[in-house]
Amino acid sequence: MFGPLYQDLVRHRPTRTIFNTETIDLDGVRLTLLHVAPAHTNGDLVVYLPRQKVVFGGDVLLTSQRLPVIHYGGTSLGWIATMKAMLALGADTYIPGHGRVEPKAKLEDRLRDVEQVRNQIKAMTEAGKPLAEIEAAIPEPKAPFPSFVATVYRELTTGYPAAVAPWANLVKP
Repeated sequence: MFGPLYQDLVRHRPTRTIFNTETIDLDGVRLTLLHVAPAHTNGDLVVYLPRQKVVFGGDVLLTSQRLPVIHYGGTSLGWIATMKAMLALGADTYIPGHGRVEPKAKLEDRLRDVEQVRNQIKAMTEAGKPLAEIEAAIPEPKAPFPSFVATVYRELTTGYPAAVAPWANLVKP
């Protein structure tokens, strides 16, 4: 189903990797590109338009649900760091990858909530609670990918995923 899309992405894959922050002008529009840490995935890129004070957060920023979605290669700590960096930009508008635009104050509340949930998961994990018990205490909607709770639990019990270059899962050597 997604094969043709991925083949097209590979044909048009990026020619440069952004490792921290880079500013470019594209047709007279200044863009600041940020890659803070593996967050939603290992290849997240935040786009900031400083003159317009607009941040495009992509799937790092999902306002359609309470907790973030972290796919393989992303990390909960990376998500927190990326959200803090986005909020520090001082934009007026933050565009999510899914969901509606929310004011900065709501995004700050979301970040605090995620940090609190992560701390709960960490405390329960350190107390020896199994994943099923932690998931029961912090329920999330069913999804076709690991929950935030399961992701944090995996990070705390087996370690963080190995660093993999963005697009590595799409490009065959």
